[in-house]
Amino acid sequence: MPDSTYSTVADLLLGDLPVPPYMDKQKYVNDAADEMDSYIGFVYQTPINMDEAGPVIRPARLLLHRIASHLSTGRLLLAIATAGEDTQLHSYGSYLTRESLQALEQVVNGTAPLSGAIPADGSTTQSTSGPTIANIDQFSMVESFYTTLSQPVPYEAESYWRVPGG
Repeated sequence: MPDSTYSTVADLLLGDLPVPPYMDKQKYVNDAADEMDSYIGFVYQTPINMDEAGPVIRPARLLLHRIASHLSTGRLLLAIATAGEDTQLHSYGSYLTRESLQALEQVVNGTAPLSGAIPADGSTTQSTSGPTIANIDQFSMVESFYTTLSQPVPYEAESYWRVPGG
């Protein structure tokens, strides 16, 4: 089975918790990556390029890495806790899993976009750093103001001071 794209076994947040030998940590890491791709694959082409020199910005790569680490750890802890009936371990595993899925939802709904990632439709992503006009009203006073400023009327001193009727 190939290694995960987003995290490694070394990224699992287990501390000194012993993992039963029959549980394959790499499988949980790979399953977490597959689960992530099953969510974000509807929005972005997967797997996301996690290379330092790749097009995806560093904060987006860090977000995916954190989600993968927490999700794989959470799923593994839930499996361990179920076998040992450990409620604290189960709570922590549930917390990590829940937080990871919420973060994935933010990626999917666009609240946390992956700038530089290739959209699922193959178009290029656009990074905006300011407001964009999405709904232009043709009768808006604001639009009229901007039109006036962008196309000023030439100043004619003589006509400006002329008194009507004089």
